[in-house]
Amino acid sequence: MQISLHQAIEQTIRNNNRPMTTVEIALELNNSDLYTKKDGKPLLSSTIEARVTNYIHKFSKKGTLIGLPDGPLKVGGEVVKSMMQADPKENRNTLQIANPALAMKVLLNQKNYRLAGRIDDFVPDQPGFYAIRVQRYILLPKKFAEACEARKSNLLYIGVARQSLKTQLLGEEIRSEGHGPFFRNLGAMLGYLPPKGSLVNSSNPKEYFFSAADEAAIIEWINQNLLINWLCMDSGFDEIEAQLLLDEQPLLNIKNNPNALKELKALRRQCIEVANQ
Repeated sequence: MQISLHQAIEQTIRNNNRPMTTVEIALELNNSDLYTKKDGKPLLSSTIEARVTNYIHKFSKKGTLIGLPDGPLKVGGEVVKSMMQADPKENRNTLQIANPALAMKVLLNQKNYRLAGRIDDFVPDQPGFYAIRVQRYILLPKKFAEACEARKSNLLYIGVARQSLKTQLLGEEIRSEGHGPFFRNLGAMLGYLPPKGSLVNSSNPKEYFFSAADEAAIIEWINQNLLINWLCMDSGFDEIEAQLLLDEQPLLNIKNNPNALKELKALRRQCIEVANQ
């Protein structure tokens, strides 16, 4: 006899030995035999959210992060500590996704996004995909806002972290610890330029960076205006990334984007020229 959904959610959290997001729980249940919907359709994160809300006395909850009332599984003041202390070898956050279509649907579902300024304690040290949206078109420079409106999409960027979402998404792309391609593209779009001559004699004359003051301003803009989602995976990167770029054509992706913006390419060239003067 199949257990109930709230029992399956509880068992999934215990199996992983840590609080989990509603997206993670839905994905793991969709790829296990622990619980199956009567209509055979995949579980959505919103379904997990609704069931936990109905049985809130059995769970602890903070945003989309779900835990249990006992010990290190509790969500609240100890959540960051408990996640950081987890042994990476025992961390089962990396999920084997058998259904790429479902993975893409969950990644793109706008209900799963968080404000960029509130994600630092939650981005896992696991490989996977990430997606970045702007809250409103009008927040972008005019030409880019018009491009978003024409595409009827607020999706700015899709990226792959082959080793660690925490290092690449959070560190490089959002907090400028090394300047990832999204951070460079965003800075260029917002009108920032790298320090003149900063790449002279550099081994890579295209990897420009911004001044410390400009970095801080870009990060503040990110925190207030961008929404982030991620999905832990450890396979299928090339296939899913190619499909996402083909279907979604995110505004600030250039490589392998069939509709890459010429205006963004021009701004990047300008940044590279200034940094190499």
